[in-house]
Amino acid sequence: MKWITFIGMLLFCASSWAQGEYHERIVQDIDYPFQYSFRLLHVEDTTTSDLTIVEGEEGSSIFTRGNAGDTLVMVLLEFQNSTTGETFKAMTNFDGGAQIVLSPGKYSLVMSAYGPDTSTLEFEIKKSQQIDLEVHLGLGPDSEMYDIQSKVKLQEEEVHQIMECVRLNPRGYHEACSDPERYVIFRQI
Repeated sequence: MKWITFIGMLLFCASSWAQGEYHERIVQDIDYPFQYSFRLLHVEDTTTSDLTIVEGEEGSSIFTRGNAGDTLVMVLLEFQNSTTGETFKAMTNFDGGAQIVLSPGKYSLVMSAYGPDTSTLEFEIKKSQQIDLEVHLGLGPDSEMYDIQSKVKLQEEEVHQIMECVRLNPRGYHEACSDPERYVIFRQI
């Protein structure tokens, strides 16, 4: 698990470093001989959960998915019962599920996965109650690559201004940030 965390942090740092960088190259296109490429990194908490308190069940069921509905396996579940002070861990199986018997109390559940990162959920159960929980983890960084095709050589400050414009206008970046007399912006697919 330490290696997975280390590799994840390494990839995140590399992506974060690349966010402020761009690459310039000269191409043989007569209309747009200068091309600049850059990456924007988006980190948003898009985690959603559906928690149901159930009566009379013998155990709790937890299922983890990614935002695209894909099964997340080996998600670390860390339970902290603040009422009793009890702490324990579990891991989801290859179906993204885990079965756990919880004692009554107020809980903090921390869910950790490589791609989607970490998310926390608070809940409380009483005697003879358990939970059914489905979580769609979505904290993982997402990045997009963009190209600026330019008729003229751009200064570094101009490229950074264009990058900021694209970051602020993710849906309408082409219209909002392009200057058709000088350069146009495209997202790589």
